[in-house]
Amino acid sequence: MLGKIGNTPPVPPHLGARRSDTRRGGGGRRTDHDPRSARELLKSKEERLPLVRSVPVAARLAAVQMAERQERQERQERPQSPAADAPEPGPARTERAVALARQLHHECALLLQLYKEKETSLFDHTPDAGRMVTLSPDPEEPSTEQRVQSLHSALRQCLGLIHCVILKEEEEWGVLEGDYETTKKSVRLRLEHLLSTTKALVETEDVILEVTPDHKCNEETDGGGGVFGLKMWTYHVLLELVHWADRASQTLHVLHTERTETEDV
Repeated sequence: MLGKIGNTPPVPPHLGARRSDTRRGGGGRRTDHDPRSARELLKSKEERLPLVRSVPVAARLAAVQMAERQERQERQERPQSPAADAPEPGPARTERAVALARQLHHECALLLQLYKEKETSLFDHTPDAGRMVTLSPDPEEPSTEQRVQSLHSALRQCLGLIHCVILKEEEEWGVLEGDYETTKKSVRLRLEHLLSTTKALVETEDVILEVTPDHKCNEETDGGGGVFGLKMWTYHVLLELVHWADRASQTLHVLHTERTETEDV
């Protein structure tokens, strides 16, 4: 038996290399005989990746949801803090208002983008260029506090408009789910929070500020009416929200700068 084994013909070199690779298994290094090059491996991975154009919206939506979770957590922890009843310093309040307005602007821009992706047929049409939110004339040289009070009035109208959008869309298509619906409700909540914040900043004994929506949802939609008219009207509302959220972040930043300088004097 030993003699027979000893007389076994030698294995050809190329077959021996393959057996050696097989014994190493998946953990060993590939030899030059491996038919899959690095370029082919990279290509196979890229084919399994999701569409790149879907990443920006998903990432921005994730940031919005994270901000909401942090905000809820702060509200829950605030009553438990021993210093919760202590008055917040002026600069800290205005700084928080600026951050809130910027977050609102981010969410309004995201909502508009989601709506455009959902209603691609609107790209060839332009809504009315006029402002939907109207304000009473300011004094000739309004103070920053008066400008914030005027801004507060505009935000109340914006809150009424987004309430109306939600109501009209639910009447037309029912209660739906998705990123657009989630962001739309987040914008409404963020507006409510910002209204409470600006009220606390600039309300006086002579100027009482309300936080309820200032818009009656009983007006005819723009355009020729019907579903298309509703979509164009909604598009116009979302553009208006982006405009006033940006205006809010700028105006509140001026207020924060002035009050910080006053505090430092």
